[in-house]
Amino acid sequence: MVRQRFDFMVLAISATALAPLAGCAPVDEVDETGAPAVLDEVGASTALDDEELVSEAAQPITVSGMGHYCSMTWPGGGWAFQWNLNDPCSDLIAQFGTGGTIRRAGVYSVSGVNNVIARCNGGMSIWTSVGDAPISLAFNASFGDSGCVFTVAPKVMPIFDRPFSSTVSVTTANGFDFAQSLYADLDVSQFGQSGSATADVVDWKGRDKSTAGFVDDHNGYDWNMPEGTVIRAVADGVVRKSRWFTTSCTNSNSPTQGEIYIDHTVTRSPTTYNEKFTSGYFHLKELSVADGDSVTKGQQIGKIGWVGCSSQSHLHFAVIRMNNTSTDRSETLTIDSGGNNGWRNVIDPYGFDPPSGFDPWAWRAIGSDAGALSITLWNSGQAPPTGTW
Repeated sequence: MVRQRFDFMVLAISATALAPLAGCAPVDEVDETGAPAVLDEVGASTALDDEELVSEAAQPITVSGMGHYCSMTWPGGGWAFQWNLNDPCSDLIAQFGTGGTIRRAGVYSVSGVNNVIARCNGGMSIWTSVGDAPISLAFNASFGDSGCVFTVAPKVMPIFDRPFSSTVSVTTANGFDFAQSLYADLDVSQFGQSGSATADVVDWKGRDKSTAGFVDDHNGYDWNMPEGTVIRAVADGVVRKSRWFTTSCTNSNSPTQGEIYIDHTVTRSPTTYNEKFTSGYFHLKELSVADGDSVTKGQQIGKIGWVGCSSQSHLHFAVIRMNNTSTDRSETLTIDSGGNNGWRNVIDPYGFDPPSGFDPWAWRAIGSDAGALSITLWNSGQAPPTGTW
């Protein structure tokens, strides 16, 4: 089916009718509290940054059951959104010309749950449902607006194995906090949970963890484990950086810790729709890989120490989205003597899976040029324990 509006140069193609399906759960037009309202101040999306995608040298990872989508804009407010074709971007360019910009291009689950953010000059809407239903609904709801950019992500894309053996005794000390300081504290009732209306620590289930002793604004997972535990690559990839980093901390055996960043590419054909992530491993006392090394899933990359800013031996593990974030098609990760700038697009590898509600990190931090849709990235049976987190 083809739906077009030539005043805004809107086009979408879908293999199914673009009608709302039973069971769809739109979370439509939201304000900063999460209550239904219209966002009048979101404004137009900025032009695509001149940033390169992560190197195509990264070892490929394949996933099944995924389709492709493409969101483009043209000068003057024209936009186009297309999915359910092998190469929707090329089709849009063939129809509307080369003057447009690809704003997002990636994958969605053909039969699983997908999350969609539609950001137009007149506001923003967020949607979640199965297959292309939320994509169709977001597209239809955007008619009559200009400058629309659509960001789509499957709820589940299994590509990671745990970064340590299943026989290792671990406890979870901290997790990814969805109540980030770039936006207001969260009312967990919006996620079907009981607790504070101003929670400043919220886990992947939408639960209030503010008084449980966890770290506010934490950007990854801390797993306590014995010193010397072997750490392994969670997926095939290429080592972006393996380095020694000296902190200012004095509460461990050494202020200097090993850090490893590995690029992972979910390869599609054509490569326009590749999805890219970087995994980060911190508090290492031994490094087994060097910059540029190709690694395979499960390969030893280092060993844990009681080093850096650490009260005991543990692994700090983080995942950074390198494309199709809330604000950009592609991101640049700079790792320098002061740390790195990737935390604004770090995500939770467990996804965001409360009884109700939409991932707040995916849209509330857009005004700060931050945020991204979290995806459940663990392969079946491979997710490390979350304990009381």
